Amino acid sequence: PYTTLFRSRDNTGFTFTNWTENGNLVSTNANYTFTVTGNRNLVANFSTNAHTITAIAEPSDGGTIRGAGNYEYGASCTLTATANEGYNFVEWTKDGVQVSTDASYTFTVTASETYVAHFQEDDSVEDYMIASQIFPNPFTSVLSIATEQVLQSIRVYDIYGRLLKEQISLDRKSGSAGMPRP
Repeated sequence: PYTTLFRSRDNTGFTFTNWTENGNLVSTNANYTFTVTGNRNLVANFSTNAHTITAIAEPSDGGTIRGAGNYEYGASCTLTATANEGYNFVEWTKDGVQVSTDASYTFTVTASETYVAHFQEDDSVEDYMIASQIFPNPFTSVLSIATEQVLQSIRVYDIYGRLLKEQISLDRKSGSAGMPRP
C-alpha cells in the first residue's frame, strides 16, 4: 500500500468546499491524505465566492438606487439610480473614479465593492416660469408671484444673472408671495 496526498487549489472566484467519493463526503480539508488500497474516484468540490455590492446616493436625498446586494463571482450586476424631484443624476464612481455617466450601470462582479451615485440639485426654473405670473410689471416696491406650484423658495435674478433677492414672505391665505424690491 502507498500513502497519497491530494491537494486542491482554489481558482479565482472559487473556494474549496470538500472531497467526495460517489456522492459521499470524504473530507473537508483541502489537503487529503489516504492509503491507496485500490482505485478511487475522488472529486474536489468548490463553491463560487459571494461578493457584496454596495451602492450609496450622494447626497443621500438626491435619489434612490436599485441593484445593490450579494452576487456570486462572475455574475452580472446592474445598478440603477433614479433622481428624486429637484435633482439630476450625474455619474457613478468607484473609489473616487468615474465608471459611468449612465443612470444604469452594468458590470461583472469580481469582488466586494462600493459604488456611489452622484446627484446634483436641479436649480433650473424653466418649468415654473411658464406657469407663473409676476406682477406688477414693472414693479416699484413689491414683486408678487402667482403660481399653482407649491413654492419652497424663490430667487430673483436680474437680466445679467446676478442674484437680487433670496428672501421670501408667503401669504398662505391667498397663495401669493410678496418680496420687497432690493
